Amino acid sequence: PYGKATCADSRNYLPSLQFTFRAIRSGTPGINPITPQTSKNLKIIDPTDLSGSQLIQIARQAIQNPNWIVFAFDGIGVGKKSIDHKAHRTLLDFLVTNQDILATAPVIKVTEQLAQAPSSQLI
Repeated sequence: PYGKATCADSRNYLPSLQFTFRAIRSGTPGINPITPQTSKNLKIIDPTDLSGSQLIQIARQAIQNPNWIVFAFDGIGVGKKSIDHKAHRTLLDFLVTNQDILATAPVIKVTEQLAQAPSSQLI
């Protein structure tokens, strides 16, 4: 769930999932350090109400530090928690334009890379 690491009965669900999944989105907002341990408690960026320029600013922060971002898209252009189509396109254009200084990949692929080479710069 976005912004919550607990179930409906207020119990933390993360310990129950640690041995079942290689990557777990905690629902906590934020950016992740690039370490293998991070993959079991991933912070997310909920882009729902963010503009394209705000998304790019978050990506730039990760490039400068370097850190790992998990953008949690729930929909694009349509849906209750969807991101504006133009904002999404602006972010994608930025990511493509800057392929030489960042990498994009599905969460599970990043988790596998971190297990092999923890110092990789990923976004």
